[in-house]
Amino acid sequence: MRWKKTDVVIPTRGEPSLQSCLRAVTKNVLFNRIILIAPTKFFKDLLKDFRGLTLALPDEKNIGKIRALGLGYVTTPFYGSIDSDVLVTKRTHNRG
Repeated sequence: MRWKKTDVVIPTRGEPSLQSCLRAVTKNVLFNRIILIAPTKFFKDLLKDFRGLTLALPDEKNIGKIRALGLGYVTTPFYGSIDSDVLVTKRTHNRG
């Protein structure tokens, strides 16, 4: 199967590994957009550091509900949901 660009939803509450996660996604995943769902404005600085990043700032604190809110921003037929403490490799992404 040939991969097409997908939207990637990353819910976060501010894990220290978030920047490493974003770097791994931009390097190893053929993505349309990265949709970062974060409950604080602290993450606005990331917009200038990562191309294709969409940031949503819900009032919600529950990580499951934050993940579900991210699906509303998806515009591609398929999407990926990645926890912000996970580092995706090319091998992981190609296993689909």
